[in-house]
Amino acid sequence: MKRLVVVALVVAGVSSSIFAQDPKPIADDSALRTVLERIEQMLTAHYQPMIPVANYRPFVKAKFEPAKFVSCNLKYRLDAVPAKGSSYILNTEMNLGDLNPAALDISRDLKRDDRWFISFQTINNAPKIHVTYRNAIGRAVRTGTVMSPQNAFDADGRDTAQEIADLFVSAIRYCSEKH
Repeated sequence: MKRLVVVALVVAGVSSSIFAQDPKPIADDSALRTVLERIEQMLTAHYQPMIPVANYRPFVKAKFEPAKFVSCNLKYRLDAVPAKGSSYILNTEMNLGDLNPAALDISRDLKRDDRWFISFQTINNAPKIHVTYRNAIGRAVRTGTVMSPQNAFDADGRDTAQEIADLFVSAIRYCSEKH
């Protein structure tokens, strides 16, 4: 049975709503791989990442490149080319068992009508999502690492975001039990 709980909150151009779902549980590692393959397919088709890069527009378009979507440990890359001769790359690694399925949030982007965000938080907001970045402008290269308690994807429609969120919740619950 699906339940909808709406939270009236507007922050930084995002209208927030929490969609509580009871997604189908995952039985084994094979079923997990099937769910992760579906998440990868959906993100590849529907995720349009925009990342902030200093000295450019507030956000620039990036390309989503999944690196490892076959186990509880996910890896992916966002690759942006904000201007000729420059690049900005974010490599993200996270263990789904570290995420809190109850804190998953779907929210509508108020600036782009067709975009919906799927936001995650780690259990107890522990900084366990590992993000490395590489910013290259000409020959100058800056790199660094950030440990974060939050992560997000977006999708081109509420139903698509809901399906991705439901799949993630199933995978998070399964990985939490194994973790």
